[in-house]
Amino acid sequence: RQILLNLVSNAVKFTPQGGSIRLETFMEPDQRMAFRVSDTGVGMAKKDIPVALEPFRQIGKDSNIYTTEGTGLGLPLTRALARMHSATLVIESEPGQGTTITIRMPHARVLKQVERLAG
Repeated sequence: RQILLNLVSNAVKFTPQGGSIRLETFMEPDQRMAFRVSDTGVGMAKKDIPVALEPFRQIGKDSNIYTTEGTGLGLPLTRALARMHSATLVIESEPGQGTTITIRMPHARVLKQVERLAG
């Protein structure tokens, strides 16, 4: 849940008014459960993605690309949480076009969670 909250929060922060945010869930052909958050926000260059995944780092902090405040912990925390669940995190982004982040969880991990919730 926290992973999705972080991703949606980032999408809201970096998508200007009139933009769009999309949340998708689906099963991959290999039976992994996938969650995808896409936005039409400011996006980032491919070279900046590793920087965005470092704690306390923010892309474009010295420029006027971003107008939001934050600690720079959202994506690093999301990646750490994904790893704790044996999930993968893939970021695709283009400046001025937006960002798509996909989390893929192993089928067994999702099934365990469903069984736990079912009681």
